[in-house]
Amino acid sequence: MWTTIKAFVKPSWAVSNRTGTKSRQRRPAVKPSTAFTSNILQRFALSLALIAMSLSTMPSTVEAKTYACPRPDGTTLYTDRQLSGCLSIELKPLNPVPRTPMKAEPSPGQIKLAPEPSQPRNPGPKKNYFETAVRYMPALAYTGGYGPNHVPQAGAVRFHKMTVRHLASGSGPTAKSEATLDQSADESLHVAAKVAAQAVGYDPGFLEVEMRPMDWLQLEGSYLTPMPVFGNSASGMWTIAIAAALLGDELRSDVCMTGAISSDASIGFVGKVDQKAFGCINGQYREMLMPTGQADITVVSNLIGRGVTITEVSDLAQAYEIVTGRSMRKFSAAE
Repeated sequence: MWTTIKAFVKPSWAVSNRTGTKSRQRRPAVKPSTAFTSNILQRFALSLALIAMSLSTMPSTVEAKTYACPRPDGTTLYTDRQLSGCLSIELKPLNPVPRTPMKAEPSPGQIKLAPEPSQPRNPGPKKNYFETAVRYMPALAYTGGYGPNHVPQAGAVRFHKMTVRHLASGSGPTAKSEATLDQSADESLHVAAKVAAQAVGYDPGFLEVEMRPMDWLQLEGSYLTPMPVFGNSASGMWTIAIAAALLGDELRSDVCMTGAISSDASIGFVGKVDQKAFGCINGQYREMLMPTGQADITVVSNLIGRGVTITEVSDLAQAYEIVTGRSMRKFSAAE
């Protein structure tokens, strides 16, 4: 039979040693006292203070002596230890390189800016600025031909659109047209722009004008283009329209005019006035302006009893006052 033997094993801490001493027992952990910890921290702080004091009292520069010791083989030993037969030598420090003090960068508040000029650099564009203006005017034309092809009562009224703009570059005056102008018409358009500006005291350099015939159309391929403009007889009315655009005046709708502008602002002679009178009649205008001396008997006879008043003018100022109803005056920039 099997016999079950139960053995009871005691824990190691409860087993007696060989010498028969008392059993060893495990000690509980002992926590250091608060006073002990505080004492250690105080000693550590005191050590740090003493180290700091010793460092502060040390000289910033330590001078060490150098000795030259001759050797039997003829060479020399340089050392910082004083040995027998060695001579003390003095080493002079190298001349220090002077440091250039760095200039502190000025803060934004310390930066001095150049004073602004009291006057704008280019006062022209602002001084001479005006809004783009458009004026429409009648232009008397003769369409009957010359010589043996002369057709009586062949005067007609054409309408021109004059656009007047401020030229910011100051490189004017410039004058252009969508229509083809012959040399006389092209020169007269440039003269009209310059004379109109000078008459109202405006700087011509800041002036741009564009003339476009409104009803002179011809077919070129598949496009309708303005017909060419010949001669200078409409330049007097062009000049009035440009000056009126600068001054903000309107043109009377019952006045027609023929006459060439000159560089001295005088109104010069033109041709076929007697035939152009029929254009003024057909357009139902009440007053016709023409250069002084051209209201001859033929012109008068053509207009008599037709309800058209004949007025001769010699210069731009006279014509301007009749066409606009206002006197010529100086230009004033728009505020």
